[in-house]
Parts: sequence; structure tokens; C-alpha cells
Amino acid sequence: MIIHPRDKDVVKWAIDQGHAYAYTREYGLPEPCLRVHLGLSVAFFHAGRLVRWRADAEGGQMDQLMCELTSLFGLCATVRAYPRQEAFVSPVEMALLHR
Repeated sequence: MIIHPRDKDVVKWAIDQGHAYAYTREYGLPEPCLRVHLGLSVAFFHAGRLVRWRADAEGGQMDQLMCELTSLFGLCATVRAYPRQEAFVSPVEMALLHR
């Protein structure tokens, strides 16, 4: 498999953690995306940046899911894979800010 140069750190992390990874084409995501299976969740990266995180877990599996998310946060902080963040501001909050 040919690894995009910006994905090298993510692939190394996935190998070190024992996570399955592969490039994939997913509707609505940039092509190609590096898909990393974390267990209950899946993270998608494009050119070294996190573009999507999907999770499907029962209520009794929340601890495992939070463990996966914490590990993903650690990776993103280490290799600077965080996407640009956008905060949601409700219309009421926006009106208060404009006063």
C-alpha cells in the first residue's frame, strides 16, 4: 500500500496500537481517506488531518468508547491532526453576542 506522506504518523500510530487501517472511498469524504478502526469507532484522515470520527456503541460500552476517543485525541495532539474547529452558536446566543 502506498501511504500518503502526511499520513505516515497516523499509520505508525495505528500499527503501534494494533488498529486496522486502509485507504477507502466514502461518500461525503475527500478521496482517498485513511480509515483507522479503533474498535467501536472509526476515524477517517485525509492528508494527515482528521476529517470524521464515527462511533456506534451500546450504553454499556461508553467507557470503551471514551477510551478510544481519548487515544484519538492524544494522536491528534501529537501529530497536529486536528481539523479547524467550528463552535456552534445558537441564534439566541448570537443575538446576545451582538449586543
